[in-house]
Amino acid sequence: MLGIGNIGKLGRLGQSANKSAAKRILDIFSTSQVATNVQIPLTLNTQIGKTVYIDLGDGSSLVECVGTSNYTTAGDFNVKLSGNYSSITGFKIINTNAVITFPKGIKNLKNIKSLNSFHLSNLRNLTASCKISDFPRVTGTFHLFNLPNFTATGLIIDFPRATSNFNLFNLPNFTATGLIIDFPRATSNFYLQNLPKLTATGLISDFPRITFTFSLFNVPNLTATGNISTLPPLTANNSTLSITNCPKVNLTIDTPPVWKNTTIKLQVALTTTQLNDFVKLWAPVTEAGGVKNVNIAGNNEPLTESDPDVAAALQILSDKNKILAYNI
Repeated sequence: MLGIGNIGKLGRLGQSANKSAAKRILDIFSTSQVATNVQIPLTLNTQIGKTVYIDLGDGSSLVECVGTSNYTTAGDFNVKLSGNYSSITGFKIINTNAVITFPKGIKNLKNIKSLNSFHLSNLRNLTASCKISDFPRVTGTFHLFNLPNFTATGLIIDFPRATSNFNLFNLPNFTATGLIIDFPRATSNFYLQNLPKLTATGLISDFPRITFTFSLFNVPNLTATGNISTLPPLTANNSTLSITNCPKVNLTIDTPPVWKNTTIKLQVALTTTQLNDFVKLWAPVTEAGGVKNVNIAGNNEPLTESDPDVAAALQILSDKNKILAYNI
């Protein structure tokens, strides 16, 4: 089953309107269907006034922007777009066990010229092999999650230049190399999680200046050094800072950012001296906001509760609604 949705207009293949545009065909993926009618939730957003046609490969198509199509027989089907497909602003396939294969890796999607968002998420049977430079240009959100059979190689600087959200999760076969400063300059959310083959080096200050969520988890070959003050400011309400299982991230403790409304998980093998300094330096500069959890336990050394200055700082932080978890 294939579900299609849009904010523009989707038409039936062969409709009289926009026939010349409909002649331009773009292969996007193929699917091998069995008798169980596995759903492929494809969502397309288009510019208002533009028409995109969808050929599901089984002789059927969808009308307007609402509908589903069942593959009633087993077989291999090629899904194609035609019409004003270059005007598509959003492309999303999420949460399916269907067998999906991209022709020529994913390079054909570069023919979509107006993408603001691109999502491939939780697709364990999606198969593709490509260069990082083969991804389409994306201006807003680039989101890849849980794609165990997707292989990509190349340079970090070749990722789409997403300006709002850049999220890479659970990509065991993504081999990307380069400098931290080469990552897209996203401003809202930045996730690097479970990326065993990503290799990046640089300064803490080279990360994009994120306001909402900054998360690094299990990126063993990410080498980053610098002052804690140069971590992202995270000024949005209910923001999040999380750095764990990144053994090559090394922080020097100076006065941290305010992080007024930030939930924090900072487990980067800090020494007792570093933790004591963090607590003492952060207490006077942070501000009271909503109740926020601050986890500095994990692989960090113990905090010295018996130190009078540390104890005073802990009280200040408690008065500012910060709930600290630490080793003793």
